[in-house]
Amino acid sequence: MGNIYIHRGDYDKVREYNLKTLELSRISGDKSAETVSLLSLAYYYCAQEKEYATAEKYATEGLQLAEELEIPRFLVSAKYTLSTIYLYQKRYSECEKLSMETWGSDSTAIESMNPEARVLLYNITLSSMYIGKIEQAKKFLNKFQEVIVGQTDDNYQNSLADMQVKYETEKKELQITSLEKEKTLYVWLGIACV
Repeated sequence: MGNIYIHRGDYDKVREYNLKTLELSRISGDKSAETVSLLSLAYYYCAQEKEYATAEKYATEGLQLAEELEIPRFLVSAKYTLSTIYLYQKRYSECEKLSMETWGSDSTAIESMNPEARVLLYNITLSSMYIGKIEQAKKFLNKFQEVIVGQTDDNYQNSLADMQVKYETEKKELQITSLEKEKTLYVWLGIACV
């Protein structure tokens, strides 16, 4: 529910539902749901409330749970969330270090996760610029561009495929309608001849 309210811009509901999810996941012992709600709350407090200490607390808890669960996607999400908090706090060295560590852990898996890859690449590029690692910033800016272009190409291809399916469906519907009319005409012609 919290994710639904993000798209509606109702951030009070986002916080409310994520806090409820956190509470219920702790009661039920669902560590996966707890991790997701901790990371959602960390992002909320960072991006919406600008309460970086609270955001860092939730992100650190989420990272500890992700490490305990050993689920790669959760680990990546926890680390890029924490690195984003560092970036907002202007802790560029820590942001760059954690982002590079995350990217280096399995960059092929990360590259396939477009939103996470974009955030990590952005964090690496910006923090590298701020700490004076210009060549590294250039390298990761190019990777950032590749991810964006790749996503744009994928979206374009998916859109084209959807339009082709829609066109073929409409074409077949028109053929069916035409055949039905032709059949009706032959029936009437047959009746008229009799």
